[in-house]
Amino acid sequence: MYTDADEQANAATTAEEVEAAVAAVRATLLAVIPEMEIEEGGFIDLTNAIIDNPTVSQNVDYWNVDNVGRPKDWSTGPTTNFGETEFYQSTFDFNQLVKGLPMGTYEFGVSGFHRDGTYQTYFYAGDDKILLHGEPNSVVNSMAEAKTYFDNGNGLVALMFVLENESNDIKIGIVNNDGEETDRWTIFRNFTLKYFGTAIDLTEYENRWAEAVAAANAALEDEANAKVTGDELTAMLTTHTQLRKLSLR
Repeated sequence: MYTDADEQANAATTAEEVEAAVAAVRATLLAVIPEMEIEEGGFIDLTNAIIDNPTVSQNVDYWNVDNVGRPKDWSTGPTTNFGETEFYQSTFDFNQLVKGLPMGTYEFGVSGFHRDGTYQTYFYAGDDKILLHGEPNSVVNSMAEAKTYFDNGNGLVALMFVLENESNDIKIGIVNNDGEETDRWTIFRNFTLKYFGTAIDLTEYENRWAEAVAAANAALEDEANAKVTGDELTAMLTTHTQLRKLSLR
């Protein structure tokens, strides 16, 4: 199987043949990774093998840019510079379709943030999503400053998700498409995709979590006896996200 894929890649001479060869090599890899032994706490880095142009450091080739809206007529996007890509004064859905992922637990990552405001920018994989961090312009206010911000290890976002089918096509990306805020700026670089092994059964855990959320919501609605404030509920939700991430490793 490896030999066939290698021969096809080596024989490719046209753009179409190269694309077909890449698909064949990827299919070969995806077919065998469920059988690979992964040490506890370890993972297989699928970034460069599965995601096209994951760094978006030079251009946005192979990525789709959908539903672009510009609250101000003079705005443009996306723009790539300083090894990163930005959208300024725009709503958008920046995405790529990843095909044939086997069942298992994954982590989709990126370095990114948006300008703090009333709008929301989500980092997503299929139906799972997480908010990008918001930073005010007093912290970072240019692509050059964003490079330093990222180089210092800031803005890392990781989204864990589980695929339950034998073969999965899933859309990954960043979307900013709600709210009326006009001062919009989203910037990011270096997408990653890691595979942690066969999916685990989270049914019992999720049921317990649903019960806890229901109890918290009930406490919030009972004004006379409310024990959980809005801030405390937010903290609890954040803690849940981290616990869920750890439970999947």
